[in-house]
Amino acid sequence: MELSGSNCKDLSFDYIIIGSSPVMLLQAISLAEIGHRVCVLERESQLGGAWQIYPLRPDLHVEIACHVIEVFPHVYEYLSDIVEVPFITLQNQPIRVHNLGFRIRYSSRLLVLVAGIRLFLGFIVASFTVNVLRRNNKNNLLNFKSKLKSFWLYQRSIIFGESIMKGPKFGFVDFINRLIKKCETRGVKFLTFDVNLVNRVNDQWLVSDKAGNVLSSKYVNSTSSTNLRHVKPGKFESTDYKLTPRYSVLISIHKSSIFKNQSYVAFWKDPYVTRISRIDHIKYDIDQVCFLVEIKSSKKIKSDELNTILRKSLEKSAIITRGAFFDNLGAIDCFYTENEGQLTEGDIDDGFTCFYSFGNLAAGIARWLELKKESN
Repeated sequence: MELSGSNCKDLSFDYIIIGSSPVMLLQAISLAEIGHRVCVLERESQLGGAWQIYPLRPDLHVEIACHVIEVFPHVYEYLSDIVEVPFITLQNQPIRVHNLGFRIRYSSRLLVLVAGIRLFLGFIVASFTVNVLRRNNKNNLLNFKSKLKSFWLYQRSIIFGESIMKGPKFGFVDFINRLIKKCETRGVKFLTFDVNLVNRVNDQWLVSDKAGNVLSSKYVNSTSSTNLRHVKPGKFESTDYKLTPRYSVLISIHKSSIFKNQSYVAFWKDPYVTRISRIDHIKYDIDQVCFLVEIKSSKKIKSDELNTILRKSLEKSAIITRGAFFDNLGAIDCFYTENEGQLTEGDIDDGFTCFYSFGNLAAGIARWLELKKESN
């Protein structure tokens, strides 16, 4: 719902939720199910945050970035129950591909252990760089700190436990749509609203945008990936967006040309490509299979050069064999938020709570489930 400046002057809610990432949608559902009046504010035209959906064509909706939900305690079971669709074993299991060409399963126990060691060493180096050498690289330090915390809390158990990765049966577009629908059926209100100021007056939070629209609520929940800053008790102000531009390329491959129908590929040390993910749909009988390829550069690459890069990444990940045909369907712009300056996790003001995903949806949901259990 778009706001026009005059149709929301005295809208009041029990909870205002800033941001529409999956974790915030889960929070909205949870609050609405126990009778609270909930409003979700999103500055973009599409819901979902970094998991938003892009309408490439009327008949083809895709993710704007590559997604996977990793193995974290109770996450698959909870999400399956919420969206009423089973989470099934991904075929093929996600892999990591080194620039030299060797491949290893993404959730390999050995790889998880190595990842933990790498995060610890990375955190030590980043801490030394920022605190001793006094270099301005806080974003890198916060990235390592959050991921190391996530690893210690949730992922180290994978080394000795379950490591099979799953995904929603009908893909992530259907998954996000079901979360949104669940919110709507529970009476959650969605507003397109770019928050500019959040003030506490008496026992209410007043949430304003630059157009002069003002909403009120007793409580505010926010994603940490926001441009709001806590300037003093009872007051949050917006700053200029810190968004890093990237783009993804959607490709289509005929089933007969696919060698290995990889569900998700992450690249090590590749100069051009970060990830590839398969775009799953409700209809599995289609002849064309779509994959999303995330490009590292923020600048558009010339067509011939881009297709060469795409071919190398598809061949390196064994999705196609050398010389097999694929179709470039076009680029999708997307943006990433910086870690530096984001709001911290937890109750950061009276009635204002922030949820942090650790840069990883499964980690964010695992942490959210833990907090939800503690509050009950």
